[in-house]
Amino acid sequence: MKSIFVKCECHQEGMGVICDLDDGLYYFSYWSHGLRTGKLSWRQRLRYCWRVLTKGKAFSDELVLNQISVDELVSFLNDTSKDNE
Repeated sequence: MKSIFVKCECHQEGMGVICDLDDGLYYFSYWSHGLRTGKLSWRQRLRYCWRVLTKGKAFSDELVLNQISVDELVSFLNDTSKDNE
């Protein structure tokens, strides 16, 4: 697996990207500075447990792309880059 973490220019958010070479998928997750690493309240714990039980994962801030979608994204970013003006 390969990964990268990109910080937002506002320094409050970021994006993690993991490439799983075995399944050929890219996992994009979004991070917010407001999410603290301290102990969660009972309500928050129950909320995350419920999401795992009903949705299969605790967070809805992840995007999974296959190679075709990644190629389209890379093409778009390259086409709109200031270097191409």
